[in-house]
Amino acid sequence: MPNRSLRALLLFLAAFGVTVAMVRPPLMRRVALRLVEKNLDVRVQTRQAVPHGLLEGMHLHNLEVRCTRAPATHPFLFTAGKLRVESGILGALLHPASPESIACERFRLRLDFDQGGKLLTFLPQVEAKTTHRPKIRLDDWELVLAQAGRAPFHVKGRSCLLEPTPHGHTLETRFTDERYGTWSVRGTMEGSPARLRLTLASEDARLTPTHLLEIPFIPREVWDQVELRGTGQAKLDLDITPGRTHHHLVLDGKELDIQVPIAGIQATGVSGRAEVDGRLVRLTDLQGRVWGGKLALPESLLDFDKPFPELTFRVMGEGLRLADLVGQPWAKGAGGLTRMATLLRGTASGQLAMAFTLTGPLPKVDIQGTGEAGIRGGPQVHWVVKTDRGRVRFEPVFKAK
Repeated sequence: MPNRSLRALLLFLAAFGVTVAMVRPPLMRRVALRLVEKNLDVRVQTRQAVPHGLLEGMHLHNLEVRCTRAPATHPFLFTAGKLRVESGILGALLHPASPESIACERFRLRLDFDQGGKLLTFLPQVEAKTTHRPKIRLDDWELVLAQAGRAPFHVKGRSCLLEPTPHGHTLETRFTDERYGTWSVRGTMEGSPARLRLTLASEDARLTPTHLLEIPFIPREVWDQVELRGTGQAKLDLDITPGRTHHHLVLDGKELDIQVPIAGIQATGVSGRAEVDGRLVRLTDLQGRVWGGKLALPESLLDFDKPFPELTFRVMGEGLRLADLVGQPWAKGAGGLTRMATLLRGTASGQLAMAFTLTGPLPKVDIQGTGEAGIRGGPQVHWVVKTDRGRVRFEPVFKAK
């Protein structure tokens, strides 16, 4: 019996010694981190690893991670001030590189893109056979989208939970920014092939030309031709893969100020929708006040995907001041339009089909329209506007009362 008891005690002490050795750095750091790197296709740098036993996991401080295939000169994929790995005994034995849960503090994810929106950051390629994925909690997190030629776009929040799925993780959170307002964030992250999908939405987004210009991927010429200001609903969808980045932005407003410089439109109190899908912009059901009257744009299309961008508008107006109408850039030298303005009572109603092709400093203009106006002390005038050899012409048609 004494011999058996002694052997049992020695075995226990040996097992205890091995366990203590395994959970203390640097052995724990080398073994655990190498397993994580192999499983997740990343390289990990950390200044300190603090063990807390197999029951409680380990804390990693000042963590810096980049994809295994990324050159050493590339920025880190993400950094974290503190990462807490939580795994019980069973989890440590069955899934040494995939703990039960991970908690990060001061987490910062950075994705770099070229001017065309192509992702430059190397994303990990996690094997699809990986079935056990941990829950991940991010506290004090930040997402940075850095596109060449533009200021980095920052999204920050206090807390975010990533739930595991068979193919990756899902996330859902909210954040409030003093400049942009309150936004919700939903998304999915997949490892094989690497893909990140995000949806940012707000019920009361603060829209200004400066804010809109900061949104990455949307061509700058969009905001050169359409200027929005006010508060409205906004939804931005991003689909990011190593080969391409697709964006889709939808803005809905009720009291917006909108300017379309090329058409001379400076409207206030506008309701309607603006939608940016890649390099295609649609303005739908816009209604507001402009040129002293009411204006409606049932549908407008701005196509920046063509060699020479084309902008088309269908405009319906009521009670428009003729002095403002004939003063627009497209109406300069407009044949009889300017000469007839002094004879008209001052307001007109009608509809215009306007098309602009951006072929150079001076766009190609094509305008067609009809409407009604009044002559001072005379009958109603039916007017026709058309483009003849590059010049906008006004042709009145008198009708008897």
